Amino acid sequence: VEVSSKLERAAGKAIKRGDDMVIRFAVGAYEKWGWEGITSTIRHELIHIVQFTKGRTGGHGFDFEIMADKVDCSKHCEKFTEYKYNLLCSECGDLVGGRHRKSKVVTNPEDTGYVSPCCRATLESEEA
Repeated sequence: VEVSSKLERAAGKAIKRGDDMVIRFAVGAYEKWGWEGITSTIRHELIHIVQFTKGRTGGHGFDFEIMADKVDCSKHCEKFTEYKYNLLCSECGDLVGGRHRKSKVVTNPEDTGYVSPCCRATLESEEA
């Protein structure tokens, strides 16, 4: 088990390193949710470890959903940090997403091919 102050999108991450498996947890998720909240993430990541040991990929498909229901854990990670950059529709100005780090979609959103779900227009970015 590892603890990371850098994880911002996922509260936990199951990692396969050769024959070894590691679960990395976001300290920010624990700070926001406390023990009660992080236990669902622990169960979620343990399902991925089970998937790896059975030779499967660590996705969120049908078998993941069945196991998640059995152990009463979340299927998707609730947001626990705020975006540093907002992505806006260039047509109507609606907020359509965000990013935690400066990336191509933040620095050159018009060159990425991404379009807004509302107007199918190019995106614009701004600091949050």
